[in-house]
Amino acid sequence: MENEELIIDGYRFNSKREAEEAQKEKKLVSYLRSKTDLSNPNHVIQVYTKLIEKDTFTTIIGYTFLKELQSYIISNNAATAENIPNILIKKRETMANQNFSTKNANKIEYKSRFTTSVIVNFFLSIIIIVMLIIAYKYNDSDRITKLENSIVDKYATWSDELSTKEKALIEREAQIIIRENSIEQESK
Repeated sequence: MENEELIIDGYRFNSKREAEEAQKEKKLVSYLRSKTDLSNPNHVIQVYTKLIEKDTFTTIIGYTFLKELQSYIISNNAATAENIPNILIKKRETMANQNFSTKNANKIEYKSRFTTSVIVNFFLSIIIIVMLIIAYKYNDSDRITKLENSIVDKYATWSDELSTKEKALIEREAQIIIRENSIEQESK
């Protein structure tokens, strides 16, 4: 069923888009045949020239019609082949070349993006390596550990001094209480 959609006037087209274009040109050819006096060679020359100038047809359906008009003009001696414009055929290769150039442009764009990405990643990697070197070189864990140990040592020393002073204070209190008791007993 799909292949039948691609066949128009005995020509098989490669894509649905090309077949739709050919169908439009077939309708235009039918319209021109019905509205144009094709028995008048001068009128045919005018129609032919306008169609060529406007680059109206792009499929074999339109080119066939243009060739019929050209043959009619030449066979009726209305003009020679040198006096009328030639039919310019747009090949599929042209479309393929356009697709090819688009693909090349895309490849160039992706290649450019890839190159940029590689450069950015390279610099980011260097920055990370430098950060790791700085972190290793200026590792504060040794200093922090030493500081922590000195604080702990100071605290331990302070704690020992405090304990010693507290014992001395308790002994003094005990001596004072003993003296007060002895003074009280003497006074009684």
